[in-house]
Amino acid sequence: MVHAASSCVTSAEAWFRGVEDLYAVPDRPGLDPRRLDLYMLAMRLSLVAGPLRLFDGDSPDRAFMQGVADHNAKQAPALLPSV
Repeated sequence: MVHAASSCVTSAEAWFRGVEDLYAVPDRPGLDPRRLDLYMLAMRLSLVAGPLRLFDGDSPDRAFMQGVADHNAKQAPALLPSV
């Protein structure tokens, strides 16, 4: 059972790598990098909270959703400003 969950996490991470390539931050002059980081942080936090809310119900692919939440929880701290 543990092996199946870990393979789903791997597939979730692979899926996100593909999505991140498709939706890379645009390289356009005049865009505020801090605002883009804030938007990315909001997206990451949403992609942690959303899948976790599904656990209240009977989500058909809990392991994949856990992988989505775990991946984004690992990525979010990198977007926080250093103090």
